Amino acid sequence: MGYLDTFDVDASTNTLNISGWHATDQSVGKDHHFIILYDATKNRELGRYEVNSTIRNDVAKVYNIYNAGKSGFNLRVNLSPALIGDNIQVISRYSNATNGEGNYADYWFAPKTFNANKSHLDKVEVSNNQVHVSGWQVADASVKQQNHFVILYDATTHREITRQKVNKVSRPDVQRAYPNIANADQSRFDVTFNFNKATYAGHQLQVISRYSNANNGEEIKTDAWFALTTVPGNNQGFLDSFVVKNGQVTVSGWQAADTSVNQSKHFVILYDATTHREIARQQVTNINRPDVQKTYPTIYNSAKSGFKATFKLDNSLVGHNIQVISRYSDANNGEGNHTDFWFKAIKLPQRLA
Repeated sequence: MGYLDTFDVDASTNTLNISGWHATDQSVGKDHHFIILYDATKNRELGRYEVNSTIRNDVAKVYNIYNAGKSGFNLRVNLSPALIGDNIQVISRYSNATNGEGNYADYWFAPKTFNANKSHLDKVEVSNNQVHVSGWQVADASVKQQNHFVILYDATTHREITRQKVNKVSRPDVQRAYPNIANADQSRFDVTFNFNKATYAGHQLQVISRYSNANNGEEIKTDAWFALTTVPGNNQGFLDSFVVKNGQVTVSGWQAADTSVNQSKHFVILYDATTHREIARQQVTNINRPDVQKTYPTIYNSAKSGFKATFKLDNSLVGHNIQVISRYSDANNGEGNHTDFWFKAIKLPQRLA
């Protein structure tokens, strides 16, 4: 009979703890007690260690077996990369030989795979010039994959933006929470990336923490993909004039939007807020607005954000509430991905002359 009390990692010392008991009548005449680590995936022995059997009165009370009272074992070994990812078995062996061979009696315990991977993203801060991220990832695979990277990924365009290799940083709180995962005590990351917010305004960013066996972060790796973060884009606008004359309306104003870096087509839309339908739209050429740039110097297109458009008005619109919409779009028809600024509705006069 046998039982494995513990078979896990001590993150604070990066060692493997093994304890349990093995009672067998066949231990008579076999004075050498070995614990063998066996890779059941690759079918090979990883190491054997002779141990001193310890007192187990609890086992003797339950089992009338020859050595039940002295059937315990305890072992601490360095956590080897060979243990990670495969099915690992503990074998308790009583032998009459000093090398553990000769005449012996084995007990094979159930296999265990060391492949835990836990993580958390504590913070994502996006500014005009930087992205600051912090968090942690604990992974048994880090024993084999000792290069830790943090990757900034654009989930909108499905491409990597940049990556940084990070140094191991202590996280005692994580170690307390996950004491049996290999690198829990050295799992923290805190990284700042250079970043042009306007380029990615409206995009969804994803932070990836990665352990890799390669200096470039590729080859064999273990990732933690964190939740999406939408890059905030500044979007400001103002309607300077709305002039009705001779059956038409001329509107002018400005819209400055970070997303215009990717949405370069500028439209002005006339919308009937009374009947909730679009009246007309025009694609316009942006006009220089140095006054807007002075007020909003960090918005991508503030220096050239002005617009002017003229629309014909139908008599059926008399008395209706009309809204002007300024829109940046990546499509020739003004649809696709777009960023709108809706100005306050204005009621048309009773006469359009």
